[in-house]
Amino acid sequence: MVWLLYSAIAVINSFIAITIIYNVSAGISGWSYYQMLLLAASTNIVMGVSAIFASNGGWAIITKMRSGGIDPYLVRPYTTLAVMLSNFGDVEQLSAVAGGLIMFAYAALNLRISLASFLIFAVLFSLGLSVFVMFTMMITIVVYYIFKSGHFLFELNDIISNAGRYPLKVYPLLGQVVFSLLLPIGIASYYPSAAMLSEASPVGVAEVAIVSVLLFWISHRLFYSLMKKYTSGGG
Repeated sequence: MVWLLYSAIAVINSFIAITIIYNVSAGISGWSYYQMLLLAASTNIVMGVSAIFASNGGWAIITKMRSGGIDPYLVRPYTTLAVMLSNFGDVEQLSAVAGGLIMFAYAALNLRISLASFLIFAVLFSLGLSVFVMFTMMITIVVYYIFKSGHFLFELNDIISNAGRYPLKVYPLLGQVVFSLLLPIGIASYYPSAAMLSEASPVGVAEVAIVSVLLFWISHRLFYSLMKKYTSGGG
């Protein structure tokens, strides 16, 4: 119960921080109060779902890999990815996802999002979410090989989560590239949200969808390439 409450704090903090910013200043140029709430909610959902399927950003996976704890799972007649996703979930993050959904619905209703715009968002968001979960699994294995510790993942997730709550355009070009292609929180939350809010063209939607599929494929291939080299930490 304590961890359920703790995981909801990020959503509450996002709501409070954005509300304060827009009460004391003009806010983020080009983004209204409710648009910012919607973007922050999307990011909270992405981070929560990723934590559920990839065990709090991969921390528990690395812990089990260090002790050989994943070895019994790897002999099951399923793909390595399917086994790992199904065995290392962090259900405490359900409250973060639920809070994000509530905040998203509140913002969307105030923005009067059309059904067509929402459907565009749903398609791009689903693709982006898949990309981010796959990226999380891949980077977990990379971190295991380099650091043998999950601490780095906590720091990385904190950076990604904070960055994803703001429009990518507030960052310099390098930052936009990093948070789009290398740490794909922008693909998961910013571009779907921006497409829904700005009535994106079919070409723009197609471009984001294509990049999403490509990034998923790259992370997927890297994940399996690295897992082929896995040596049990249990000796």
